Amino acid sequence: MASHGGAIPSATERRSKHESRVNRAIVDKRGRVTIPRRLRETLGIRRGTELRFGERDGELVAVVLPTDPIDALVGLGDAANVDRTLDDLRGSGYDRDLDGR
Repeated sequence: MASHGGAIPSATERRSKHESRVNRAIVDKRGRVTIPRRLRETLGIRRGTELRFGERDGELVAVVLPTDPIDALVGLGDAANVDRTLDDLRGSGYDRDLDGR
């Protein structure tokens, strides 16, 4: 329900106005935007943080990329036995005794 005249806006209207004001940014002539402080602080975005941009359902999406390349690999593998996996990858010609490990 829209507020008219001196009517008090509903909680939804107040929240909507607040959200649009807090999360808005204007693109400058070089295509840059300033990410609102609250979002930067919440997401840990600092100078030098790398973001990946994309489009989903007609909306701009920004994803914070991990700063440590190892962090990007965490969780990609399964919890299988590492030695067995390495043995499988090395193949039958691998001899642990000759390798010295």
